[in-house]
Amino acid sequence: MCRVYNTIGCLNTIQLELVRNNIDDFSSIHELIDFQKDLHVTEQKIITNHNKRIQDEKIFLEDEISESNTYLNQKINDLKNRLREKLNDLNQEIEDLPETNSKIIPTIKDYWMNLKIQIEFWYIQFKFSS
Repeated sequence: MCRVYNTIGCLNTIQLELVRNNIDDFSSIHELIDFQKDLHVTEQKIITNHNKRIQDEKIFLEDEISESNTYLNQKINDLKNRLREKLNDLNQEIEDLPETNSKIIPTIKDYWMNLKIQIEFWYIQFKFSS
């Protein structure tokens, strides 16, 4: 058996400690004792609730990753197709270039056009490979 002196002081100390830790849910010692008795059940409910939320978030993120991968693969394929088309068009333009003339101005113009197309062709190939 034990004797408790100054029980009001003990209750005030407990109440001050709870307030200091931002716990304002208890207004009497009976509520505190009931909470202590139900602590394990409350703790399990919290753990179960958080586990369910984590699993739901995991499923949501897995679905989102799957959709993102599908979308990304589609965009990559579209870009590859457009680049292939551009390369084919540039190849056709190179093949369609006229033969060089003996006149100086048309020859310089032809070389300039040829150089421009070749540079664009190399750029597209570089972009395609990266």
